[in-house]
Amino acid sequence: MKAESGAGAVASAAARSSPLWETAAHEPPRVEARAIRSPSTGVWCLRVICPFCGKKHWHGGGDDDKPFYGYRVSECLIEGRDYNLIPETEKGE
Repeated sequence: MKAESGAGAVASAAARSSPLWETAAHEPPRVEARAIRSPSTGVWCLRVICPFCGKKHWHGGGDDDKPFYGYRVSECLIEGRDYNLIPETEKGE
């Protein structure tokens, strides 16, 4: 197997040294997402208010009967910013 070189190797090394790789110590925040289904395609879109930058972000939620929530990386690309999407009504439970 050939070793990575160049920018890819630097990015991979940086990712491995990121705190996100230490999953036992890292618990991403739970963020409520509003699921909106496209009537034309049937695909779910998940709208969130980013807990890091305060802006609205959109994530895909699949095309099953129910939307797929779960782990996402914030679209604002602030390093090390990830969260777990949950349905709007679940946060207070």
